[in-house]
Amino acid sequence: MAELKDYRKKEIPMLLLGNILVLLYFCKSFDLNFFSENSLDGIKLIVSILDSAVLSSILYVFTIILDGILTSNFKEKLVYLCFGKLPGKTIFTEIKTNNKDIRFSYSDLNELHPEIYENIPQDKKKRSLYENHVWYKLYSKNKKEDMVFLSNKEYLMFRDMYCINILVLLLYLVLSVILKIVSFDTRYIVFLVVFTVLFNISTRNKAKRLAYNVIASELSQNRS
Repeated sequence: MAELKDYRKKEIPMLLLGNILVLLYFCKSFDLNFFSENSLDGIKLIVSILDSAVLSSILYVFTIILDGILTSNFKEKLVYLCFGKLPGKTIFTEIKTNNKDIRFSYSDLNELHPEIYENIPQDKKKRSLYENHVWYKLYSKNKKEDMVFLSNKEYLMFRDMYCINILVLLLYLVLSVILKIVSFDTRYIVFLVVFTVLFNISTRNKAKRLAYNVIASELSQNRS
């Protein structure tokens, strides 16, 4: 089975490289006209940059450092900004009251695991902890299934991209506003903010997909 976080070797370093290239463009460190006027030279330059072992190693090291700064719990708080919850904390209530997944129904789940709803607490806080605990037990049973593994990998990738973009934004503000090592450009701030918002939306969608895929996988395994 593929490594769960192998996106740290390619996708996130490419994100960092993209952020750097956009910053260089806004700072007029290179001109896009070069690539249009010298298309072959431009393509060769891009290929040489992307294939550079030194650059890849540097970006990978930065990826590991930035990824290690934040804990998983803190990353989740950043994603939901104290205004939401991980889907696993509300999934069983949602399936009962407003299930939008056409792959299964509340009655399917209740028939297979009636104990889930029989033991669900009435207290809101306790219910949230209970639902997440039960969901995680189902996840642990099904985490090696392709559908669950791939959706978990996508969720983690978008979550880490979102968090790293926030760190890049903070780092840029420190370097430009406080230390004045690089020039401050409002356009770059807007660029980072827009993509950070998009990553947040994608992360939330992928998290919900993972939560429901675990339930779908559990029901599928018991139907076959």
